[in-house]
Amino acid sequence: MPVNWGSIADWAAAAGTITASVAALGIAGMDRRERKHEREEADLAQARLVLITVESPAGPGGYRVRVENFGARPVLNIAFETATIDELPLVRVAPPTDGREPEAVLQPGRAPATFFVAFVDEQGETALGQAVEDAHGGFRYPLAPPTSSVKVTVRYTDAGGVQWVRTGDDAPRRVRT
Repeated sequence: MPVNWGSIADWAAAAGTITASVAALGIAGMDRRERKHEREEADLAQARLVLITVESPAGPGGYRVRVENFGARPVLNIAFETATIDELPLVRVAPPTDGREPEAVLQPGRAPATFFVAFVDEQGETALGQAVEDAHGGFRYPLAPPTSSVKVTVRYTDAGGVQWVRTGDDAPRRVRT
């Protein structure tokens, strides 16, 4: 019994349909990836508008830090992560003593979230601005390093639910969960 394979026109039509389907799927996939990339870029642009400013020493041993939102949407759960001083690699951040909870919501253009960051030495004593006895029995008060050498890391969540970590002026990094 002979097999009917159809005409060349039927085969050409089938090949054209398959090719068109594959091309449509490819275009849809590219479009989806492009939209995802655009969303991620918009999220990053918003995250860059959350700025961290280290202010001049605000008392013995530390600095006041401001977190401001210059974006169009609120940011949530702003929390201090860590801080370092370039010139003093042996000092560490003291545990927070001000009892402040993370800032729940930071609205655009409103008052900044602020917190105090203190530094201690290996013995847990205040590392900056303390009296130090010199070789002649006198005391000197070493200056705290400039604010430009203090790197503060903050974690926050944007209005879309994306978590970010930002250290100083560095670009924010998305936290993958």
